[in-house]
Amino acid sequence: MQRRWAENEYKGKKVCLSNLQKLQDIGIKSYLPHYAHLWKPNGIQWYMNRCFGNEFLKNELTDANVEFYIIENDGENIGMENCLEKNGS
Repeated sequence: MQRRWAENEYKGKKVCLSNLQKLQDIGIKSYLPHYAHLWKPNGIQWYMNRCFGNEFLKNELTDANVEFYIIENDGENIGMENCLEKNGS
């Protein structure tokens, strides 16, 4: 996958189960600095476990209707994207 956003071009590499740890690291690194202040004490930890925990991501990565991509720009991992296939329409 290759997309253009504003002035930058970035590439997305599809994530498989063997990249689980990398996906977790990127998700946590990109979420915590920007959104932690919005949560009540201990709430952020609940959310991080809910969205980036092993069980949740394993289920998502083995779901045929879900695809995750690690987004790169100039060879650096800068984020992640998930795509959900719409069923029945």
